Amino acid sequence: MTYPDDEGKWFDCHLDRARRVDTCRIWKHDGSYFGGGDYVLEDERRPATEAELRPTHAFRDEQRRVFMIYLQGDLATPQRTLVRPGFRATVN
Repeated sequence: MTYPDDEGKWFDCHLDRARRVDTCRIWKHDGSYFGGGDYVLEDERRPATEAELRPTHAFRDEQRRVFMIYLQGDLATPQRTLVRPGFRATVN
């Protein structure tokens, strides 16, 4: 499915059941590619369900790779975060 965010980016994300990941590609408002890859839920290390998979923001690291995607939450589904498999947040 394709979703716009409030910064003008467009997300094309889908659940890949066979590989147990969510695959996302993201474009900027001008049509240039922002990034993407395979992701899992940060707190559960599983792919988001189709109901949970509603991206709102994407963040890149120093190498300009998308490492984190926020998912929209509501009363039934709290806000979640997708990360690359194996990603571990570090606190300095």
